[in-house]
Amino acid sequence: MTAIKMGLTIEEAAECTGIGRNTMRKLVDWGKLPVLKVGRKTIIRRDYLIANFRSAYGNNTEASLLLDFARKHMPEELSAIESGYNEVYEKRHQRIEERKAVLLVQEKTRAKGHEITQAEEQQQPEGIAA
Repeated sequence: MTAIKMGLTIEEAAECTGIGRNTMRKLVDWGKLPVLKVGRKTIIRRDYLIANFRSAYGNNTEASLLLDFARKHMPEELSAIESGYNEVYEKRHQRIEERKAVLLVQEKTRAKGHEITQAEEQQQPEGIAA
């Protein structure tokens, strides 16, 4: 039977989360991650990591702390990541704008076609009655 660990060492937590070991150690030293110290070994609760990574978005305190840390200690890497995201966003935004323009043209074409059809229907009864 394989047991699932309830706690992870800093190295294991770093590997699981993709955060570097040194960064993980600094977060522990700064008191940003709750840990259990057993002798020289530092244990981070698995459920804490899972819960905080699931909810790591905009207003999350931990996410803000990680971003602040990245801004201070890894500004080049963070700016590269942000520019990559911005590039993807701009491409998506441009495609959406192009689709909107196509849909507007199609809508105008349909509206004109509908107006022409209505005008023809109104003229047809007059011609039949005469």
